Amino acid sequence: MKSYKEKLNKIESSFSDKLKIKLKLETLRNLLNKIATNEDEQLNERLDRLFEELDEILKQDKPSLRTYLKKINDIKKYVKEKWGYVAKGTLVGEYMAMGMAIGLAMATAFVSINPALISIGLPIGIAVGLSIGNHKENELEKEGKIY
Repeated sequence: MKSYKEKLNKIESSFSDKLKIKLKLETLRNLLNKIATNEDEQLNERLDRLFEELDEILKQDKPSLRTYLKKINDIKKYVKEKWGYVAKGTLVGEYMAMGMAIGLAMATAFVSINPALISIGLPIGIAVGLSIGNHKENELEKEGKIY
């Protein structure tokens, strides 16, 4: 795992700050730190392909990030299934989206009572989703499963 961190440091210096954010290099660095003690052949193969894609992006003037982002999402999914590790902010986003859906349903129910209440459901849903997502993330952080 040490070589991946070194590769990332070498490659990262070649990218602009804006591209580093698009490539999610900070998340990748956190993931590499989290899985440093775990040895897994399938994960190493996926990381090799990811770093090959990073090298290709480095060679291009106007890179296409679609395949890279698919590969990094595949790695994140694999790590979540194998060890239960989750990227920081993922659960908050998922629960906020669920809260928005529930809030919209609430808003339609409020409209039947009074049409002026249509705007109250969405903020309530977002607030509930954010609070549940933060709670779940805090639990996982205590368990050491957030990167």
